[in-house]
Amino acid sequence: MMNKKILAVAVAAAFTTNVSAMSMIDLDAGTGVITIATESVSAGDVDVDGLLEVSNPGLGAKVVVGFTINEGTSNFVRIDLTNSVFNGDVPAITTDGDDVDEPDFSADISIGGNDGDDYVIFEVVDPSENILNTDVFTLVTDSYDVLAGSTATMKYTLYDTGTGAINELENDILKEGSAVDYVAFGSAIDESGLTIGNVEESTVQSTFTEFSDAFSTFTASMGIVDITNTIVPGTMTADGDVVDESHVYTADQDFSFTGDFSFGTWYVSKDGCATVNETIDLLEDPVVAFDVDVSDLLPISLCVQADGTETINKSTAPYTVTLVTDELSGDLGGITYNTTSIFVPYVTTFDEYNQRIYIQNDGTTDASYSISFDVEVGNIPTSLAGALDGVAPAGHIKMIRVNDIVSFDKFTRGSATIEIEASAENLKATMQTVNTNTKTTDTVILEVDANELILD
Repeated sequence: MMNKKILAVAVAAAFTTNVSAMSMIDLDAGTGVITIATESVSAGDVDVDGLLEVSNPGLGAKVVVGFTINEGTSNFVRIDLTNSVFNGDVPAITTDGDDVDEPDFSADISIGGNDGDDYVIFEVVDPSENILNTDVFTLVTDSYDVLAGSTATMKYTLYDTGTGAINELENDILKEGSAVDYVAFGSAIDESGLTIGNVEESTVQSTFTEFSDAFSTFTASMGIVDITNTIVPGTMTADGDVVDESHVYTADQDFSFTGDFSFGTWYVSKDGCATVNETIDLLEDPVVAFDVDVSDLLPISLCVQADGTETINKSTAPYTVTLVTDELSGDLGGITYNTTSIFVPYVTTFDEYNQRIYIQNDGTTDASYSISFDVEVGNIPTSLAGALDGVAPAGHIKMIRVNDIVSFDKFTRGSATIEIEASAENLKATMQTVNTNTKTTDTVILEVDANELILD
C-alpha cells in the first residue's frame, strides 16, 4: 500500500490541546481510564443500540512500539475495541521517539476505523529512518461510541504482515498488549462527603440552657451540608467536561432535616450561623424543607438559637439532612451534655415507701448535678425549691431522698434522669426503697452512662 504523510503538527495539536480535560490512556501501564459520571448521562443521550457518544479531542492512547521497524519496512498495528466502536471520526497513529516532542511520523489506515467498526489496522512504515522498539505510538481520535454502563477496553497488537493483522494470526505477532480499560462508568457522587457533623455541648452549670465552646453562648451549629465535597475527583461527562455539582444535582430542590426541634429557634445559615438565611418552622412538621439553588450553593449550616431559659435537649442520634429530589442523605452532628447520665427507672413518693438515691463520687472534684423527671400524661411533677440541683462532693456518697425533691399531682410515680458533671468511671449509683410497713428493702444498682454522641 502506498503511504502518505498527514500533517503531524495538526495531529499533535488535536491531542495536546485537551490533555488536561481527559488523560491519555497508557496501553502499557494500563492506566488513564476515563470514568463517565452516570448521573450526567440521560436517556436521550443513548441511541437505540445503547451506545453513548464519548467525545473529546484528548481521548487518545499511547503505547511503546515494542519491536524495531526497519527503515522502509511495513508492519501493521491493530487496535481492537470491546463494548465500543469507532463512530466516524477517522483515527490516526503518530510516533514519537521521546514521547515529548511533536510526532515525526504518521500512518495510514489499511482497514477498519469506520463508523461502527470495533477495530482498525494501520500500515506503519518510515521511509527515512527506523521506528525503534522504544518509540511511542499515539492513537488519536476525537470520539467513540461506548455501550452505556459498560467498561470499554482497547488492545494493541503489532503484526508483521497485513494478512496476519486482518486474520489475527498468532504466529505473525511482533508485540501483543493486554486489553486495557479506557472508558468506564461510575457515580460522581461520594455520599460520605455530603455532611460534616459538629457536636455541641450544653452545660449542667447553666441547667442546660446554654452552650459551651459553640458559636456563641446561645447559638450552636449541628454541622454543615456541602455538596462540593461529594464530587468524585476526575469523573467526566461524555462531552469531556470535568464533572461539577451542576452536572449531577438537581437545581432548586428541597433539603429536608430531621431531629429534635422541640426547643429553641432553628434556622439555616450560609455563613456559619452568623446570618439567618432560612428560618425553619417546626411546629407544623418535624421534617422541614427549603429551596436551594444548587448552582449557587455555599456550605449550609443547621443552627439553633436558645433563649436562655428553655432547656436544650441532648441528642439521642445525629440530626440528618436529605436532598429530596436527588435522594442523597447524610448525618450531621448533635448536642451532648458535659455530664454523665444516671437513669432511675422508677421513683415514687407513695406514703408507705421511703425511697433514696445514692451517688458515690470517687473523683477528686465535686460534681454538680441536675435532676429531671419523666411522667405519665396528666401527671405533673413539681420540684421542691432548689432541690433538683445540687453537688456530689468528691470522695463521698451523696444521698437524695425522693420525697424531698419532688411531688406528683396525680400519681405518685415517675422516672428520673440525673445529669452529673463527672466521668462515668468515677461514679456509682444505687436506688434503695424501704417499705415502712413491712420493713423490707429493695436495692437496685443504677445505670451510669457517659453522654457521648458518636459520629461516623
